[in-house]
Amino acid sequence: MPARSPIAKGRPLLGQLLLKAGLLTKEQLQEALRAQAEQKNYVPFEQILIDGKVITQAQLNAVLDEYQKKHRLGGILVEMKAITEEQLRQALQEQQKAGLRLGDTLLKLNFVSERQMKQALCKQFGATFVDLDTLAIDRSLAHLISKSYAQAHRVIPIARTEQGLTVAMDDPADVEVVEELETSTGHPVEVLTSTYAAFQRAFLRAYADAAPAAPTPPPGAIRPQPTPPPAAPATDASAIKERDAAVQALGELEGRHAETARSLGELQAAHQALVAEREAGAQTLLTLETRHAETERALAELRAAHEALRMEREAQAPGPDTAAPEELEALRRERDATAEALRELTARHAETERALEELRGAHEALLTERDAGAAPLGELEARRAEAERKLAELTATHEALRREREAAARALRELEERHARVLSAVQTTQESTRQEREASAQRLREAEASRDATARSLAELQASYAEVAREREAGARKLAELQAAHDALLEEREANARAVRELAARTLGELQAAQDTLRQERAKLAALEAAHSALRREHEAATRGRRV
Repeated sequence: MPARSPIAKGRPLLGQLLLKAGLLTKEQLQEALRAQAEQKNYVPFEQILIDGKVITQAQLNAVLDEYQKKHRLGGILVEMKAITEEQLRQALQEQQKAGLRLGDTLLKLNFVSERQMKQALCKQFGATFVDLDTLAIDRSLAHLISKSYAQAHRVIPIARTEQGLTVAMDDPADVEVVEELETSTGHPVEVLTSTYAAFQRAFLRAYADAAPAAPTPPPGAIRPQPTPPPAAPATDASAIKERDAAVQALGELEGRHAETARSLGELQAAHQALVAEREAGAQTLLTLETRHAETERALAELRAAHEALRMEREAQAPGPDTAAPEELEALRRERDATAEALRELTARHAETERALEELRGAHEALLTERDAGAAPLGELEARRAEAERKLAELTATHEALRREREAAARALRELEERHARVLSAVQTTQESTRQEREASAQRLREAEASRDATARSLAELQASYAEVAREREAGARKLAELQAAHDALLEEREANARAVRELAARTLGELQAAQDTLRQERAKLAALEAAHSALRREHEAATRGRRV
């Protein structure tokens, strides 16, 4: 069986594709791999070939396009729902850093199990995934593939039919081994594959005449911890039962490991959802605080405008009475209009107070439900959104009220200016106008009192926002608890791995002890057979003596 060079054994799949396309020789491939190994930082294999003018970018694109038209490992795993698009992107980034193959990178990150990876490789390269433990192996074919070659390249002959030779390979992506087997045997080769543990057991069954070393994984491959094969096949029934029990226990542990990996994936997804929810809550709280600050500023401006209007009104003084009756009548009409505007303003302010009361009631109900723990988080968020909407409506109402008050203040200032001119002509109406002005001031003071009530309501709303912040902190604590659960799962997985190694060690020790016992029994049997032969010879000699 021809042997490959150490460099050719570990070369990337791209090199195999370029060799098959006739764009690269084996010498050029080895030189490019040496150059890549000498780089301090990881440089892609194809970049070294292009920089060395071995191939062009157009030739590389043509080979990659032809390969990608068939299958891509990442796309197959996504189609199988073994990984997500996000996990594939993470694996590709890690692959660029570590320089491993994509499959080995996914196994290293625990995104897929070994069985899922092997099934995807079978789909990619047209191989078949089987259970080698239940498959019959024709041991007479061991002469077709030497044990050293099978051990080095992780291949086992299984059967030979009219259609060709069936082999089991640990790495179905190693297309060069398939080509070498077809060349050396002269038969088409059908490839089967299975898990690494099943491959080891099948290797022992196929080459059981001597104690082979465990098949060596390729550099950078992520493999389960191998169990060294025994020196000779055990024929003792109890030893076989113990081995089968150990194999079954190992399978159960692999299943638990896969379940733990799935649980870890679910916990990671829940962790990401909680992080997104916490960020959304923080953004919402920031928006509410911004709106509250804007409302406070608007109220301050309104209070300042009212104070200025009040001081301006108090500073005005009455004049002599020289107005005509027509102007006095016009003044009365304007005064009535101003009084009507103030009444409308008061009504709108009362409506604003009612809206604030409704908001306060909704907030108190929200606090009650939160303290009782009856309302789910979704309903709490809906109520908070309703409170935000009402706050926005209240802010808009306040803005409209401020504009109307500014308009009323302007109209009032104009009225007072005209009033001052009329008072200079109409001395007899001075007292009544002053009383009306004081009544207007009283209404404005009442409006200011209502604004103070509005400010208190907003202060209560701010307190509710502080309560929401405390709830966000509770969510952060829950996230920490989930992280602790995640760490516990990791510790359990490590404990499972230690249990597998301990079980394998115990099984090996028991098998070796059984083999030692078997060898001792065989030695005793040989001694008994020798003694029996000696007695038989003596008996035959005695018989011949009697005959003589």
